[in-house]
Amino acid sequence: MEESLYNLAFERSLLSSIIFDPAQFDDFDAVLTPEDFYLSAHQEIYRAMMSLAHRDLPIDEEFIRKELTAKGKFDERVMVEILTANPIANTKAYVQEIKDKAIKRHLLTLTTEIKRVTLEEELSGTDVVDLVEKKLYEITQSSQATDFKDAPAIADETLAYIEEMKARGDSVLVGVDTGYAELNKMTTGYGKG
Repeated sequence: MEESLYNLAFERSLLSSIIFDPAQFDDFDAVLTPEDFYLSAHQEIYRAMMSLAHRDLPIDEEFIRKELTAKGKFDERVMVEILTANPIANTKAYVQEIKDKAIKRHLLTLTTEIKRVTLEEELSGTDVVDLVEKKLYEITQSSQATDFKDAPAIADETLAYIEEMKARGDSVLVGVDTGYAELNKMTTGYGKG
């Protein structure tokens, strides 16, 4: 496959950044899927990171190693390459580049599928168009970021917020106390961020 359709250095750097700063994984989880990585070992490492994050376990070298070893998919050489890659600061650009290259690979696969279905299958033109539309729709949907959260996560966040408000009593504050009563009345406290 052409190198314009993947960048292993970007993938290594992004995975390295996650290992060295796991707090940013949630930002990637909403955008990237394991299939967005070109190298199958990178896909497995990202899949292990997803599994660890969803079980509230640390995303670090040891837990990733344990997760992959249990499945028989741990590759020491690839892990060393990732750990020796420089973590990056501007991860958003790297994520976008990885996602963009993945979309191009999916489109290339789709063109091959179109050729195969058109020439080898005994389908009508309408059926071929329907199939192409369905596959193209799947590609466009996977390219869009999702901000959906599962119900238990939303319920936990809401309950924590309710408990916090209950603990404050009949206070004017909705946010963080500014330390100034008049400012609290005007702003209802500082919000997140």
